[in-house]
Amino acid sequence: SLISAQALTCLPGSGAPISTEQTRYTEARYHSDQDDYHLYGTHQWAVRFNFQDFYPAVPNCRFITHGARIFFPNAASSATVSLFADADSLPTGNPLRQVSSTINSTHMDFQFPDTLSASVVWLVVDYNPNGITTFVSASRGGGNHSYYLNTNPTNPFLQSMSAAGFPCELAFGLIGTFSLNSPDLQLISFGLEGDIVPRQAVKPIFNIYNHSASPATNLAIHLECTSPRSEYTQV
Repeated sequence: SLISAQALTCLPGSGAPISTEQTRYTEARYHSDQDDYHLYGTHQWAVRFNFQDFYPAVPNCRFITHGARIFFPNAASSATVSLFADADSLPTGNPLRQVSSTINSTHMDFQFPDTLSASVVWLVVDYNPNGITTFVSASRGGGNHSYYLNTNPTNPFLQSMSAAGFPCELAFGLIGTFSLNSPDLQLISFGLEGDIVPRQAVKPIFNIYNHSASPATNLAIHLECTSPRSEYTQV
């Protein structure tokens, strides 16, 4: 189906996964990693990141950003990626960080010249899809965090996807790491070393990431091993 409103046109996307590796400790994002929609009709797109959204129970959550990760359905043209401060839920002032690049891949990482630590920041992308061979990608979602430049009014303004009736979040993410004032541990990977064969032992191999600047002490890992026969299940 085709949805069109307020200078923005939204077409069905491929529905395919945007990437195979998306982890919270390297990327902050609101999209769901699916290429659900293709958008065109304006030249400026934005996502407002409030990093408290990712850790609502942790006060003073910040994110140390060193780049942006953006999925483009087609590799073509070029884009300028900027970070802006937030004032009254709008980007304000001059760009805090900015980089431009030719789009030579559908998965683009834009590296900023140095890092930026913030609790709220705007990611603004100047990119003009033509609606024929180039688009902006988005995933199904609430649309409360993603914006597009509505050029229909006399004074163009950034309008949220949600307010315009588009339930989607742009396929934009920020690369970096969270900075928390209390430990938060994430299990990044887990595996077993060795073959599970009769009368042989295997060892658990795992990687845990601490999102905070505080050390975690007195840790315990609870490993539950299940078996087809309940009497052999152990914790």
